[in-house]
Amino acid sequence: MNALLLLAFAVSPAQAWEVKTSSDGDPLHWVELPVPYAINPINPQGLDEKEVVVAVRRAFQAWEAVDDGAVQFQYMGMTDVSQFGYEDSANVVYFEDSWPADWDPELLAMSLTWNIDGGEIIAQDIAINTKHTWRIGLGDGYDLQNAITHEVGHAIGLAHSEDTVATMFGSSGAGDLEKRDLAADDEDAVRFLYRGMLPDQGQVLSCSSAGRPGTIAPLASIFFAGMIAFRRRGRRADSMRA
Repeated sequence: MNALLLLAFAVSPAQAWEVKTSSDGDPLHWVELPVPYAINPINPQGLDEKEVVVAVRRAFQAWEAVDDGAVQFQYMGMTDVSQFGYEDSANVVYFEDSWPADWDPELLAMSLTWNIDGGEIIAQDIAINTKHTWRIGLGDGYDLQNAITHEVGHAIGLAHSEDTVATMFGSSGAGDLEKRDLAADDEDAVRFLYRGMLPDQGQVLSCSSAGRPGTIAPLASIFFAGMIAFRRRGRRADSMRA
């Protein structure tokens, strides 16, 4: 599967989207579906916790709704987990009050993934930077659903897109709601990663029916520093980095 995917990516038509890869060059992707996730809606900014849950769930649903896409999620309910880590097996979306010093404070949110051989993702967390002002919908601040839809794209294996209208474009401005809805570029990317389908060609490659990798290695060797960041858009929107 992975060799086919890599070959297809190399010869596919020009596109703005990119996939995340392991240190061995394998595209990162989930094999076991649906992907479970939980939400910790507790936040220091007074956002209604029920509205937080709805906004986050809609972000995941945006990716599930892609025609011919194969990615699926399972909402496991609310959790009190409030930190990232592979050990908790929570796949949690949470508000990070203590943004790590080695993370750029300008980042709106951070997606972290852990993978094993073959590029199979086995865990993910999404941290929301509470140093920024968050809103749900229009208002003074950044829209939560907008940002989380972007981060879910990273959590399923996508990198940043060069398409400025795509959900996976790497920056966002206050009041931006456009990334709530996927662009054609985003849809092409998820079809490729989970169906092995090349954009504009209709060619379907062998996909994730391959056997699972062997025993999971010790934690130190399976942690993937896949911290893909979503930066607020300031005067230099082109200053994004992965």
